[in-house]
Amino acid sequence: MIDPEEAQTFEIGTKWDFLDNHLNLTAAIFRTEKQNTRVQIDPTTYANVGESKVDGFELGLNGEITDKWNISAGYTYLDSELTKNGKSCRSGKCTDQSIYNGNQMPNVPKQAATLWTTYRVLPQLTVGAGAVYSDKVYGDVANTKWVPSYVRYDAMARYNVNKNVDLQLNINNLSDKRYFTKAYASHYATEAEGRSAVLAVNFKY
Repeated sequence: MIDPEEAQTFEIGTKWDFLDNHLNLTAAIFRTEKQNTRVQIDPTTYANVGESKVDGFELGLNGEITDKWNISAGYTYLDSELTKNGKSCRSGKCTDQSIYNGNQMPNVPKQAATLWTTYRVLPQLTVGAGAVYSDKVYGDVANTKWVPSYVRYDAMARYNVNKNVDLQLNINNLSDKRYFTKAYASHYATEAEGRSAVLAVNFKY
């Protein structure tokens, strides 16, 4: 049984509109403070690790550059820190964990970014491409187990058969890159899916 996690967040943000409100830029800075911070030890086990904080900011860009060209992009910076780790107790024996105070929180990347853009090359045909980036993440409060940063590339194509039906092909992880999305203290890591494709038929009424 683990204690419930408690959190409070302070945030301030702003928004700018461009190109006659077709394109908008957002920005925000924030701080999140937690007590009884919950971390994942392995794929099925969680534990409390004391108090933590995250200072960060976000940038976002969304909208239409032209009537044919759309874009969506985002960037996040997170300065996470274990501020008061306290003690770890097992089988009646407790050990001081304060030596890990100041370490980066598990599975919280310092930097992450996304970019996605689509372009209508023909009245019936739209193509798109994008990328996802994540900084390396640690799997434990000691910051000794980690998985490296990665960049994943995706693409899509959509064809409008008529006003009610379109066909869409999405290809994820174009380069078939092997990468990991999460690390754990128990020497496990979550491996991401390799290259995959999905063909869908969309109906609109």
